[in-house]
Amino acid sequence: MDKLIVATHNQGKLREIKQFFCDMSVKIISADELGEDSPRETGKTYRENALLKARYLYDKYRIPTLADDSGLEVKILNGLPGVYSARFDGPKATYESNNIKLLSKLGNKSDRRAKFISVIILLSDTIYQSIGKVSGRIAYNLSGVGGFGYDPLFIPLGYQKTYSELACKKRFISHRAIALKKIKKIIKKL
Repeated sequence: MDKLIVATHNQGKLREIKQFFCDMSVKIISADELGEDSPRETGKTYRENALLKARYLYDKYRIPTLADDSGLEVKILNGLPGVYSARFDGPKATYESNNIKLLSKLGNKSDRRAKFISVIILLSDTIYQSIGKVSGRIAYNLSGVGGFGYDPLFIPLGYQKTYSELACKKRFISHRAIALKKIKKIIKKL
């Protein structure tokens, strides 16, 4: 495989994916570079949304396409924000507004268990799927400047710092990294 479309407009996600494949001679092409919009994420699951995004570009270009849908699930909030993580604070949500809303919903609750989930679809002649999960907890305050999304709030199990504070290490330990490791093996075989 010499080309791979990554179906995202999220620059943080794109940067992580490009870094992950930097040791391979595959050219990463983003949806932005193609001048493409994203389809509406109407799926009820991460898999449905990832497949929707991958299929949208693969059907148009017939180049292997990778799409990720991921989210943060907070136990005490019955799994919210989940598939709505990017738009938790509404259709015009920002990383900051989503984080503020999450902190507001949690208040001073002591049960702050959470997990990040990433479902990656690689679509070519076949549909390949990979899932990565990382358990942890939500901090009481935003901390760190690296990363994006809920990274300033999520503390992975076994650590005392948020993903943002672990920015250099995050690319090796994150939910997306776990899912990408499995997909990378498949890409090497294609």
